[in-house]
Amino acid sequence: MEATLAETQEANRRLQDILHAAQREKFGKRSEKLSPDQFNLPLEDAELAQGVLEAAQEKAEAALQRARGRRPQAGTQPRASPPHLPGSSG
Repeated sequence: MEATLAETQEANRRLQDILHAAQREKFGKRSEKLSPDQFNLPLEDAELAQGVLEAAQEKAEAALQRARGRRPQAGTQPRASPPHLPGSSG
């Protein structure tokens, strides 16, 4: 579970780096020298990284649910013990 968390944090860090680089390219001192087509390249990387991040998050959530175990459904009662077992009321 910790490995999945570390993967998610690393993917998040990469997304932030890509976003900051795109912002510098678009709004920095040399932003006017770039063609508009070049602005889409970092966004494609960000979309790819976002997909990786979402997949890692889903994997982490599934691992947490497995670790917690399945919870009984609401409204169900435990079965009575068979009469031949100790502690049964029958």
